[in-house]
Amino acid sequence: MNNPSTMPPLMSSIPNEPSPYANYQYQGDVSEPLPGGGIRQSGLGIASLILGILTAIMLFATICFAGYMEAATPGGMTDDSPILVLVGLFILAGMFGNFVGVILAAVGLAQKDRAKSVSVIGLCLNIMCLLGVAALMVLGTVAG
Repeated sequence: MNNPSTMPPLMSSIPNEPSPYANYQYQGDVSEPLPGGGIRQSGLGIASLILGILTAIMLFATICFAGYMEAATPGGMTDDSPILVLVGLFILAGMFGNFVGVILAAVGLAQKDRAKSVSVIGLCLNIMCLLGVAALMVLGTVAG
């Protein structure tokens, strides 16, 4: 790590002289521990967590919308309703996003010299979304 006393001053004493930081290059390693003693989070794990949160919100909104449309339509929605097709496509898109999130989290867990906590949370969230949608599909099939 650089010693603060050996670093060049922030401002030069000569007005037209270029900044002493113009050619400064980072001397550390990106996998070195952070100042607090921790290690860096996996970028793929963070992506998995964000994808899991976004798809969970999307799936929740889609399922709420489908329930509202079923209740608001007299006699219920028919099987060939364009809204029902759109709801199915959104659910499939959400499940695809969750599959991608599971893969990202698994790769994030396999990275060396990276913290695993965000990857584990992303993996759990994506798997819970997949299991929740699968449970709703089974419940819908059984209820008929």
